[in-house]
Amino acid sequence: MSKFTRPAYLKFPQIYSTFKALNKAGDAEIEYQIRDLPEDLFEKAMEILMKEFVPEETICVACDLKNNKPACDDSYMIWYETLLERFSVGCFTNDGSDELAGVTIMTVPTLNFDPFENMQFNENISKEMLKLFDFTLNAEKVYEKYNVDKYLTDYGICIRKEFRNRGIALEFIKSRTQMMKMLNIQVTSTSYTVIATQKAAIKAGHFESYSILYKELQQKFPSFDFSKSNADMYKVMDFKI
Repeated sequence: MSKFTRPAYLKFPQIYSTFKALNKAGDAEIEYQIRDLPEDLFEKAMEILMKEFVPEETICVACDLKNNKPACDDSYMIWYETLLERFSVGCFTNDGSDELAGVTIMTVPTLNFDPFENMQFNENISKEMLKLFDFTLNAEKVYEKYNVDKYLTDYGICIRKEFRNRGIALEFIKSRTQMMKMLNIQVTSTSYTVIATQKAAIKAGHFESYSILYKELQQKFPSFDFSKSNADMYKVMDFKI
């Protein structure tokens, strides 16, 4: 099957949800929007990911990604290529400043299509990361379980430090329902590697479909050290409309 692309009928950029929360200073409530990330903000989104996602996210920490420049370059390539698909979204302040508070790198995996098949990686650990993700998704068997040929997922949720504790991760996850309806996609299935996003996914109505203890995952993938993880388990969580 060929790669799924953004339908021509879906205008760009699209607003998927709005919500209210405290501003950056924390002294007033403002409106936020979850909407498509425009191309002129791709570099800003990548800057946020490299500065705040790479040093903190469980898989990145487990392979010491921040101190491996060639592997960071590999991740940059994957994320940027995914941004070009135009499914990724940002959370923006809607108080006149239009500030980017966080990003989610979204994509639509498609049955029998490998987006990484022709990519050339600098580091073996980059290939190991993809093998790890493939292992968990194959264990869950998304296509077979739901009898679908595509589903919505993400390669990471990242909230800027000054905008955290405002429920933005929850709003990112909740907004997927509207995106799924617009794209005519019935299922979203995503790996959640830290406690905060696992709790947010549950609150958004998503359910656990596969999990594995990090100590077991490390036995299968000894290149990773999960001893610093703030969660006991790696979880895949789903939602179906």
